[in-house]
Amino acid sequence: MVHRALMLAPLVVALSATPHGQQTRADDAGPIVVLAPHPDDESLGCGGVIATRAAEGRRVVVIVVTDGRALLRRFGIDRDPSELEVSAMRKEETRRSVRILTRGRGEVVFLDYPNEGLVAQQADATRRLTAMLTDLRPAELYVTSPFEGHAEHVATNTIAKDACAASGACRSVFEFIITLKRGTDLTSVPRRQISVDVSAQADLEREALAQFRSHLDVISPKLPTPFEVTYDRYLTPREPFLVEPTSAPVP
Repeated sequence: MVHRALMLAPLVVALSATPHGQQTRADDAGPIVVLAPHPDDESLGCGGVIATRAAEGRRVVVIVVTDGRALLRRFGIDRDPSELEVSAMRKEETRRSVRILTRGRGEVVFLDYPNEGLVAQQADATRRLTAMLTDLRPAELYVTSPFEGHAEHVATNTIAKDACAASGACRSVFEFIITLKRGTDLTSVPRRQISVDVSAQADLEREALAQFRSHLDVISPKLPTPFEVTYDRYLTPREPFLVEPTSAPVP
């Protein structure tokens, strides 16, 4: 898989000419909605934009689709901590992170689909998200791209696009990047590529990412090392996004 920091290098020339807000500033009527497949994706993929929009006084709503319980499952670990304990830990990390990024003004909603079970429940998730978007009518919706290496990141993109089409409520949709599918070349994907200058939010982002101790610390005696040593690769001065014309009509 290709991490975001590695794929930024060839894009920096194409993206850096995009002034902050030129593509991502939308009508003020409506919140900023971030749709995250798992607890932490919102902060890794667009933490800088979350902080920026909150600083501008915008309402920020983070919707986390799954409960994050399966973090240790691939290692055969289901106790000490249990999957429910892992889920509770990861959700609290996201609450703290969003609180930091938005200076206490952000909203976090958990849809609580079982982590690693989302693909089978896409229809129900689409139904629920359609109702939420109809109510929220977001000015900007941020969601993982369909070029991600994780199946639930791709499923979340599909859920978002289908819910936007069904609700007619999405003015602008921006796709963020966590980890691209191996072999993906962003120069050939059918998307416009933009970036947003988030350099002013670096300190807040660093503090927010430090909350994810489930990845940065050893949380099971069966794992001798943490998943991550640092999240510095996500602390880029410009956050990249992919843009596709949304099928939802503009009110």
